[in-house]
Amino acid sequence: MDSLSDLRRNIDRLDEQIIILLRERAALAKRIAKLKLQKGLPIRDNDREREVLDRVAANAEREGINPELAKKIFKEIIELCVEVQKES
Repeated sequence: MDSLSDLRRNIDRLDEQIIILLRERAALAKRIAKLKLQKGLPIRDNDREREVLDRVAANAEREGINPELAKKIFKEIIELCVEVQKES
Protein backbone atom coordinates (compact mmCIF):
# COMPACT_ATOMS: atom_id res chain seq x y z
CA MET A 1 0.00 0.00 0.00
CA ASP A 2 1.23 3.48 -0.85
CA SER A 3 2.05 5.85 1.95
CA LEU A 4 0.69 9.36 2.10
CA SER A 5 4.15 10.78 1.45
CA ASP A 6 4.63 8.53 -1.61
CA LEU A 7 1.33 9.66 -3.07
CA ARG A 8 2.15 13.29 -2.38
CA ARG A 9 5.53 12.90 -4.11
CA ASN A 10 3.68 11.55 -7.13
CA ILE A 11 1.41 14.60 -7.10
CA ASP A 12 4.47 16.86 -6.81
CA ARG A 13 5.96 15.22 -9.92
CA LEU A 14 2.72 15.70 -11.82
CA ASP A 15 2.62 19.35 -10.72
CA GLU A 16 6.12 19.82 -12.13
CA GLN A 17 5.01 18.30 -15.42
CA ILE A 18 1.99 20.61 -15.54
CA ILE A 19 4.29 23.64 -15.11
CA ILE A 20 6.53 22.40 -17.92
CA LEU A 21 3.48 21.98 -20.17
CA LEU A 22 2.30 25.49 -19.28
CA ARG A 23 5.72 26.83 -20.24
CA GLU A 24 5.53 25.00 -23.57
CA ARG A 25 2.01 26.32 -24.20
CA ALA A 26 3.16 29.86 -23.40
CA ALA A 27 6.07 29.50 -25.83
CA LEU A 28 3.65 28.48 -28.57
CA ALA A 29 1.42 31.44 -27.66
CA LYS A 30 4.42 33.76 -28.21
CA ARG A 31 4.97 32.28 -31.65
CA ILE A 32 1.27 32.68 -32.44
CA ALA A 33 1.42 36.33 -31.32
CA LYS A 34 4.19 37.01 -33.85
CA LEU A 35 2.10 35.51 -36.65
CA LYS A 36 -0.97 37.44 -35.55
CA LEU A 37 1.06 40.66 -35.55
CA GLN A 38 2.36 39.96 -39.08
CA LYS A 39 -1.18 39.29 -40.32
CA GLY A 40 -2.75 42.21 -38.44
CA LEU A 41 -4.94 39.92 -36.34
CA PRO A 42 -6.08 40.70 -32.79
CA ILE A 43 -4.61 38.83 -29.85
CA ARG A 44 -7.99 37.61 -28.65
CA ASP A 45 -9.91 35.16 -30.80
CA ASN A 46 -13.22 34.48 -29.09
CA ASP A 47 -14.19 31.76 -31.57
CA ARG A 48 -10.93 29.90 -30.94
CA GLU A 49 -11.27 30.30 -27.17
CA ARG A 50 -14.81 28.89 -27.30
CA GLU A 51 -13.56 25.99 -29.45
CA VAL A 52 -10.80 25.21 -26.92
CA LEU A 53 -13.20 25.36 -23.98
CA ASP A 54 -15.74 23.12 -25.73
CA ARG A 55 -13.01 20.58 -26.49
CA VAL A 56 -11.75 20.74 -22.89
CA ALA A 57 -15.26 20.17 -21.52
CA ALA A 58 -15.79 17.16 -23.78
CA ASN A 59 -12.40 15.67 -22.90
CA ALA A 60 -12.97 16.29 -19.19
CA GLU A 61 -16.37 14.63 -19.27
CA ARG A 62 -14.94 11.63 -21.11
CA GLU A 63 -12.25 11.33 -18.40
CA GLY A 64 -14.71 11.64 -15.53
CA ILE A 65 -13.68 15.17 -14.55
CA ASN A 66 -16.19 17.93 -13.89
CA PRO A 67 -16.33 19.74 -17.26
CA GLU A 68 -17.22 23.11 -15.71
CA LEU A 69 -14.23 22.98 -13.38
CA ALA A 70 -11.98 21.98 -16.26
CA LYS A 71 -13.27 24.94 -18.27
CA LYS A 72 -12.54 27.29 -15.35
CA ILE A 73 -8.97 26.02 -15.20
CA PHE A 74 -8.52 26.44 -18.93
CA LYS A 75 -9.99 29.93 -18.89
CA GLU A 76 -7.12 30.84 -16.58
CA ILE A 77 -4.62 29.09 -18.85
CA ILE A 78 -6.01 31.03 -21.80
CA GLU A 79 -5.62 34.27 -19.83
CA LEU A 80 -2.00 33.36 -19.10
CA CYS A 81 -1.38 32.84 -22.81
CA VAL A 82 -3.18 36.05 -23.78
CA GLU A 83 -0.92 37.97 -21.37
CA VAL A 84 2.14 36.27 -22.89
CA GLN A 85 0.94 37.27 -26.35
CA LYS A 86 0.37 40.87 -25.27
CA GLU A 87 3.92 41.02 -23.89
CA SER A 88 5.42 39.67 -27.14
